[in-house]
Amino acid sequence: MLEIVIIFIIIVAAFAGVAWYAIRSTRQRKQNSLIEQATQRIEPELDPSNAFSAVLEQEMTQHTIDTTVDAEPNVSLSKQAISSQQDKGLQQNEIDFKTNDDIDLSIEIEAEPELNINSVNDWDMVIAFTIMAEQGHQFSGEDIKFALESEQFRHGEMQLFHQLTKQKIPLFSAANVVAPGTFDVQNVNAMASPGILVFAKLPSPINGLTLFDHLLETSRKLTKKLNGVLCDDSRQPVTDETVEAMRSRILKLNFSMHSESQNSHVYTE
Repeated sequence: MLEIVIIFIIIVAAFAGVAWYAIRSTRQRKQNSLIEQATQRIEPELDPSNAFSAVLEQEMTQHTIDTTVDAEPNVSLSKQAISSQQDKGLQQNEIDFKTNDDIDLSIEIEAEPELNINSVNDWDMVIAFTIMAEQGHQFSGEDIKFALESEQFRHGEMQLFHQLTKQKIPLFSAANVVAPGTFDVQNVNAMASPGILVFAKLPSPINGLTLFDHLLETSRKLTKKLNGVLCDDSRQPVTDETVEAMRSRILKLNFSMHSESQNSHVYTE
């Protein structure tokens, strides 16, 4: 009887060892497959979630600096920030409010890594479309320049194209999907690209949904002029579901901004 038990234990252990080896081999094959896929990238095109973010961040930084220089110096602290400082007893590891009065403390407040659904930063959301050429084709530099300029885009800061308000504030911008995302208009005849990225940041000078409708309409016109394919920021063709999902995100942002505004009024009273 003891021998049978021992044999049974040995068989179970053998099965467990085989199963463990099979699982480990499967994981190793998946990992090798992912590595092979990552090394098979051919052209240095922009990844909308990374390279585009870098271009946008640089543009935002430049705009923030220009705005700070042109505007009158002021200190804008939200009631929530003041309340938070009071609750923490004005600890020394927080912002030192005893600095020179000429320093714009609002910049330091905006730079705090604070995650709050009711806290809206200057650049709280980005909405974007990509206009891609048919597979195996590229847009010529001349066609891109003509299409953008016909939709009131002007080449400017960051070597991107921008559609501006009457006050010269960008409503939205267009970037090249090929790194580093810029347009060399001096050598437009030699330029070619598989696509362009049209993007806007919220909050904006106009209502978010109004801006989105304008961005969508302009992107569709550019798509028609370039004979391309309208896609989302991950280069998937735009569908009705895509549009509704983007509208939903903007509505949530508007609700968040409205809630913060209401809270601000309550604190003021």
